[in-house]
Amino acid sequence: MRTWIVLLAVLLVGMGDAAAQEVELSRKERRSLDSLSLAVIKKFGEDGYYKMAKKEKSVIILRNYESDDQYNGRKCYEVSYYWDTAKDVGLEWEHIAKVVIWKDTKEAYAVYFGNGYGYGDLPKMLEDEKAGKKIVQMPFVPVDYKALREKWRKINEEEERMYRQKIEESLERSRKEREERERQDSVRNQE
Repeated sequence: MRTWIVLLAVLLVGMGDAAAQEVELSRKERRSLDSLSLAVIKKFGEDGYYKMAKKEKSVIILRNYESDDQYNGRKCYEVSYYWDTAKDVGLEWEHIAKVVIWKDTKEAYAVYFGNGYGYGDLPKMLEDEKAGKKIVQMPFVPVDYKALREKWRKINEEEERMYRQKIEESLERSRKEREERERQDSVRNQE
């Protein structure tokens, strides 16, 4: 029975992924979604996000929006921009930004940035802005992976040096203990 429950859970999780698929769009549709996504990134994020995203090709998937509000199950495009992880400077997550755009209205609803944070209900935020509330742009916080790799290399070298030192100390103690036992055995044998 338990096996069947686990199998059913795996199948259900897999079905959620199967619903998300990269879509074939006309050049005009792709440009429209790209243009809207880049405008959202520029409006709600600091310049660094926009500068990185405009250099990359977008990945557009069609999926069902998952949430616990009235939008759960609504069809949306997720327009994502990914950074080259081989570069020395990047972001905490593999994407620069992801923008959720409703399929039926072509209205942007949410944006998620590569620092792990984002904004939902963008239409409400724009209404609030018209009412005088200021939109705070998401801070651009790049990660210097080259410096991190160098730091980790140094930490690993130091840990390896300390480990070798402990092994050498342990071997030296064992050698001295063995010599002391041999000396005591030798004294006993002479008596």
